[in-house]
Amino acid sequence: MEIDEKKLKEILIEQREEFQRFAEDKFEQQRVESQRYMGILKEGFDSKAQLIGEQHGDIKKNITEIRGDMLVMKDDIGIIKSVLASHSETLASHTNMTGTLAEDVTIIKADVRSLKTAMERNVDRKESLGHEKRISVLEAKSGR
Repeated sequence: MEIDEKKLKEILIEQREEFQRFAEDKFEQQRVESQRYMGILKEGFDSKAQLIGEQHGDIKKNITEIRGDMLVMKDDIGIIKSVLASHSETLASHTNMTGTLAEDVTIIKADVRSLKTAMERNVDRKESLGHEKRISVLEAKSGR
């Protein structure tokens, strides 16, 4: 078979058209596949972005709660400091009172010892006077 120029042009045109159809089909298949793959990537990205957004919201909420707790704790610390200061003043007052009471007890002890000694002497004197009276009575009876 002999190929002339005209026949060669027809064959080449036919081959070119066939190749174009083939290339367009392949290109269309790759485009569809790429779009599907991009859709899957987008869904994965969207779900992860949504998760990050939810976590961010939770973190902001937690930070707000912690700040609120810190403010309450700061107020509590102020109250605790004032209560401790009040208790320190009361303790100092009670320490002074205890010291005064200890001094008073020491004085009372000394006074009780003095009274005890005085009473013992007084009892001894009364007994002596009683003995002296008995002796005088006995001496008077015995005629001395």
